[in-house]
Amino acid sequence: MAPPPIRTVAIYNTHEVHTIDFFGNEVTVTVMADASVICEWISNVHTYDCAPLTYSHHPLVVGVGVQWTLFCYGDSSPGSYNSDDDDSYSPPPPRRYYVDSSADTLQLGVGNECLVIQLSHCGHVPDELRIFLLDPDTIFIGIGELLDLRNYAQDYRGRSMRRCSFEEIVDVCMRCPGVRLDPEISMSDWSAEDLSHEQTFPIADTVLTSMVPSPLNPQQIQQFLSSVLSQRGPNSVPYDESTKWLIRQHLLNLISSYPSLEPKTATFIHNDGRSVNLLQADGTIPMPYHGVTYNIPVIIWLLESYPRHPPCVYVNPTADMIIKRPHAHVTPSGLVSLPYLQNWVYPSSNLVDLVSDLGAAFANDPPLYSRRRPGPSPTPPPYETRPPPPPTVDQRPFPPSPYGRVQHVHHQDDAAEVFKRNAINKMVEVVHGDLASMRRDREAEAESMLSLQGGLKRREEEINRGMKEMVEEKETLEQQLQIISMNTDVLDSWVRENQGKTNTVVDVDKAFECVDALSKQMLECTASDLAIEDAVYALDKGFQDGVVPFDQYLRSVRLLSREQFFHRATGSKVRAAQMEAQVHAIAGRLHS
Repeated sequence: MAPPPIRTVAIYNTHEVHTIDFFGNEVTVTVMADASVICEWISNVHTYDCAPLTYSHHPLVVGVGVQWTLFCYGDSSPGSYNSDDDDSYSPPPPRRYYVDSSADTLQLGVGNECLVIQLSHCGHVPDELRIFLLDPDTIFIGIGELLDLRNYAQDYRGRSMRRCSFEEIVDVCMRCPGVRLDPEISMSDWSAEDLSHEQTFPIADTVLTSMVPSPLNPQQIQQFLSSVLSQRGPNSVPYDESTKWLIRQHLLNLISSYPSLEPKTATFIHNDGRSVNLLQADGTIPMPYHGVTYNIPVIIWLLESYPRHPPCVYVNPTADMIIKRPHAHVTPSGLVSLPYLQNWVYPSSNLVDLVSDLGAAFANDPPLYSRRRPGPSPTPPPYETRPPPPPTVDQRPFPPSPYGRVQHVHHQDDAAEVFKRNAINKMVEVVHGDLASMRRDREAEAESMLSLQGGLKRREEEINRGMKEMVEEKETLEQQLQIISMNTDVLDSWVRENQGKTNTVVDVDKAFECVDALSKQMLECTASDLAIEDAVYALDKGFQDGVVPFDQYLRSVRLLSREQFFHRATGSKVRAAQMEAQVHAIAGRLHS
């Protein structure tokens, strides 16, 4: 197939702008050798990176590429026959190549934008470019230099692609199959002032490198979630404020247990046509099958009602995968239905258990299988492409950046214009630094506020629990108070009725009259027990004061203890007899 279309947008006095249609994505390539264009391009990159709507928690990822021109030496004459009598053929001497020590072009790619700096025609390198390349918060990634992309790329089975070519990484990670490099273009003259269209398309590899996912760390994920959940306005995520801290905790636990999943924000379109910006976990989940662990690509959408209602899970097959039909848990569109989702219970259900159930269900019945791929053609054309599904890599379209009006007449800028541009660039750099500092402060503040919200939520639950216990205790005390009040009224009425009936001294022993013999015996045993207790206490007091001798104290305590034992034993038997009589009385009333 033919290379993708390359279109020249404009030719300015300082640079050229081209666009490349790569699998439905428009890549803008700016070719220049002017320092002012470099500063403006870097300024636009920083302006976009500090935009308020940040849809990925990646730091700024910049693809880097360098091109050299290969020079050959040696006899370039064709081969010849040795003599008229000898038909043997002598091949030409081998041509040898060497690389010039100086680079001809430096490519920088961010999102859909690529900047090509023609170093061999650039008068000087601005300080803004040096500061940009030395920024510790920016990830520079490429093939063979700086942070090598091959060390971190993985296929859908989780296998390392360290030994794979760049074309294979683009095929698997970006789902852009059929991309091929032409060695002849790589060995062409990169020191030319006007680069050809064939040389422009390989430069776009720098953009593709920046689009492939780069390694992350937990701190970046926490900052991303804090930033997204703390946003306000029409483009903020539509989750309930009281559940945002739980959503953040669910995603952090999920990424901690399954690092192959990555939290993102993207546009979700409902069946009724509504579109909304939601959080998702995109990546792969492990699936053990016949002793081998495979990685199944999935997307877990957190809908507006999450976590009170279950998320929406889709299987996301790559270009060389097909969904199994029919499948017990996966529809032909990729929608997953599991008992865990149908029996979702708030707040105990979570994403970690969901992914665990997904892996177990897929292990019993894998939802995907590989598509048979045709063999490679013997001589593929340079960068041969075939239309696949649109890539799922998060594309960040840059706003158009007009560097000036179109002019075909080259002229030398005066000193005032150069000073003005440098001053503007310095101001933009200062503003960018202030914006980055403000963004870090807001992210830290949002992180602390979310932590504080979680602590307040826990304290609210503890206070509610304490209030409930206090209300229950209050009701119990009120019931006891009512009982005491009733008993007090009964006693007051008895005192009023019996007050003044007799003025004689009442015998204490005859003040209480027992209803039966067992009650009388129980009263006597209890009185004797308490009387002996008082006697022993008096003996102890007398012994301590030295009134009672030691031997008499021991004899008296022994006799009293023996007598007290018999009274207590008799009291126990009387109590048992009273209980038995009471049971018989209740049974008799029930039968009657």
